[in-house]
Amino acid sequence: MKKIFQFLCMASALIAWSACEREGQQQEEEEPVIESEYYEFPLKYTENRFDASDNGVSIEITSIKEDNVVFDLVPGAGVSSYRLLVYPKALLYNYLLNEKCVDEPADACEDVLVKFMIDGSATNYVFNDQMDDYDDKEFDWVNTEYATASLVPDCEYFIVVLGCYDKDASNPASLSICSFTTPAQPLVGNPSIEIDAEVGYRAFVVRYRPNEDCKQFVHWIWTTDEMGGYIDLFGERLMRDFCRTIAVNLDAADESNLAIKRTFDVSADVVKENTAIAVAMDANGTPSADIVRKDFTLLDVPEGNFAPVAHISAGDRISATLAYLDITMEKTCMSCFYRLYKAEEAEQLMAMSGADKHQLAVNIASEGWGVKNFKFAYDKESGILTGDSFTTHDEHVVELQPETTYVLAYVAKNYFSEISDLCFTEPFTTKPLVRDNPEACEADVTMSFTDISRWGFQYNFDYNYDKTACYRFQLVWPYVEDNPDTDEDDDIVRPPHYVNDANDREKWMTFFFDTFVESPAVGPVPVVNMWEAERSGHDELEMYGYESGITYVFAYCAEDINGVVGPVKFVHVTTTEPTPGPNPQVSIEDLTYDENSGFIQGVIKANEDAKSFKYFAVTASTADLYSNCALNDLVNTQRRDYATYVASWERNLMEYGLQSYAESVTISSDADKDSSTPVLIAAIAVGEENGEDVYSPLACKIFYKGEFKDLSDFRTPPTE
Repeated sequence: MKKIFQFLCMASALIAWSACEREGQQQEEEEPVIESEYYEFPLKYTENRFDASDNGVSIEITSIKEDNVVFDLVPGAGVSSYRLLVYPKALLYNYLLNEKCVDEPADACEDVLVKFMIDGSATNYVFNDQMDDYDDKEFDWVNTEYATASLVPDCEYFIVVLGCYDKDASNPASLSICSFTTPAQPLVGNPSIEIDAEVGYRAFVVRYRPNEDCKQFVHWIWTTDEMGGYIDLFGERLMRDFCRTIAVNLDAADESNLAIKRTFDVSADVVKENTAIAVAMDANGTPSADIVRKDFTLLDVPEGNFAPVAHISAGDRISATLAYLDITMEKTCMSCFYRLYKAEEAEQLMAMSGADKHQLAVNIASEGWGVKNFKFAYDKESGILTGDSFTTHDEHVVELQPETTYVLAYVAKNYFSEISDLCFTEPFTTKPLVRDNPEACEADVTMSFTDISRWGFQYNFDYNYDKTACYRFQLVWPYVEDNPDTDEDDDIVRPPHYVNDANDREKWMTFFFDTFVESPAVGPVPVVNMWEAERSGHDELEMYGYESGITYVFAYCAEDINGVVGPVKFVHVTTTEPTPGPNPQVSIEDLTYDENSGFIQGVIKANEDAKSFKYFAVTASTADLYSNCALNDLVNTQRRDYATYVASWERNLMEYGLQSYAESVTISSDADKDSSTPVLIAAIAVGEENGEDVYSPLACKIFYKGEFKDLSDFRTPPTE
């Protein structure tokens, strides 16, 4: 029998443990006869109660509920400590299967369990005779600090206790094992679920289709060989319990839970035959009697010549800090991937073994820069390539060092995610970077602005493509000024002053080429923007979020194809003055919650009549403000009505809210979808009528239990 779900089980420790001493035990030594059509490990256990000898620990279960168990442990006179484990039978059997205990005698199985508990593979706890109530200790299990997972209804569990002679619980005496089964409420309706599978060559999508009675479900996807082997050996009932104790209950009404995509990347061997298992449950978590199983097989790669082929070389456009590439992909190649190396490092890679080269090829195909064959086409029905080869001269690599020799390592990939051998380009060398002779620069770049509004404008760049390699630009005024009384702005990069330092070329060259900020994701990154030249000779970008009535100054310079840097130029743009009106409005839009980061995010946007707006996000971590906004009362009592909340939140916004003069801002805040504490996002816009400030209606959203709600979901609005 092959191992199943190997990643669920910890590796065994390197030390070997002797068999538990069993002399004097009250339990019978012969293996029990268990009546079952499926395999049962010959463990010596009893249901609900286990009476041990002086060298063991007695177990008595006093209460069993759907999600909890209460039991007493009484150690024998010869036991100075014990280890305790409460574990689903389905997972314990899986561990014994992985440890090759099938068809082994009871003593061998128990030895494996002893090792499982002592070597740290299992999360278990040590109790010794120095502790209070050691002689007769009650465990209200899920309400103790020792429970690592909740219990589920209608599921069989083992209480496993290892009595030990020493206080450190490292010298085992004997095992006590007691089984129990949690009850379940009667099944509500007839919950069921269907499974469909869409298969490809290296990927599949499993879709779950619950009926109306199915309110929750769990699922598991694994290889058919191993999943089927587990079911054949232990039965569907244990497979059902395995899924319910290892997987998370999913909301059947949430569409995002109903489609699961898996892809075998180029580094993984494709598992052709796979199985999806699902268990349907009602609103109480009571499971249906049967599991649902779907076996499916990935597609075979058809016969034929589909070997991917690509060719990459450095083109004629090589400057000091940028190089354009010539890339040709044959019709068999759907995409190719590359990575840049200095020549010395590339020589070392070329000398690697075939296996190491293959691993690097896999890595580049997974994480390298990619280029798509836009003429690729494959007829799945006929198994024929119907596209063509594709060539581009516009792919480029940037942020190169001047006067440096580079090599590209690259691989090609086909429709079936098969990759070519690792290939290398001929070396190419960048030109010197000439920073002190701007008059010699042949590039002619002009920066201008159009569509200027109170909120922003459009950037425009025009240049001669044949002579321009790239250009750099950055906003240089206004920026945060130094505060002589604090060091809080010390990490802000300030450009040279566009007036006082306009003629100090050395300062500006340092700013454009040698100034970096640290990024947690990628390390040092330049503070200026660098855009490579496009064949059109024109680039544009709309940018908004600027303040109204402000003059902004941008500095820019060009690098020509010979590596010569041109003069630093400055360009001004002034956003229009606000024209506040009598009807300011503000809205909260595009709200999302990211379960991975635990953050909510959205956009607060004002209309043309607003000259500014106030906004904030209030969480439990902002204790005083959270209390001021009475958010706990919002979900717990009815002491405050709708109008009271509106008035309170408006007052706190005006006093504590952040202020923006832009059209919109992005707001984010930490949140917990399972928390009973709400998060408030609120805003109010300020307009003007007859020279007096006027205010918009309050805009607010409340994030509570994973949903974005309105105040009307908690309180009844007043009638007009």
